[in-house]
Amino acid sequence: MKTITLSEDVYDKLAELKHEMSTRSFSELLRKILSKDRVEWVYRYAGK
Repeated sequence: MKTITLSEDVYDKLAELKHEMSTRSFSELLRKILSKDRVEWVYRYAGK
C-alpha cells in the first residue's frame, strides 16, 4: 500500500466535500484522484 500525504488545504477541501457529497460519490471521487493518472493532478492541486 502506498501512502500519499496531502497538504493541509487539500485535506480541508476534501473534508468539506465529504459533507456535501454522498458517501458513495465521495468514495468514487477519492478513487479517481488516487488512480495513477490523477496523482499529478493531486500534486498540482496541492500547489507542489
